[in-house]
Amino acid sequence: MIVTEVLPGYLNGFLSIDAYFSGVCSALYLSCKAPEVNFYVILPSSDVAIVNLEGDQLACNTGIVNLTLSCNDESKWITQKGDFADKISCGVLGGKYLLAF
Repeated sequence: MIVTEVLPGYLNGFLSIDAYFSGVCSALYLSCKAPEVNFYVILPSSDVAIVNLEGDQLACNTGIVNLTLSCNDESKWITQKGDFADKISCGVLGGKYLLAF
């Protein structure tokens, strides 16, 4: 499984994954954003990141971040920069909460 729990120091983000075929291998389009939590909302100004198991941020942005993964000839998931992405999570860095009514 490619998705794992968030690492310490991050709050849970909302991760969506769209899979599609690209040539002989499939590709994944990942989108990570700060979710609503009960009556509290993590503000869109919070930074979100797609992080691998080693704690490296594969992509980071404010509010929402997207990343495309494809597989290499060894059937491993890689980013467009060539970084391996065997286990990833969607995390919110220092989320700012607002009470929502």
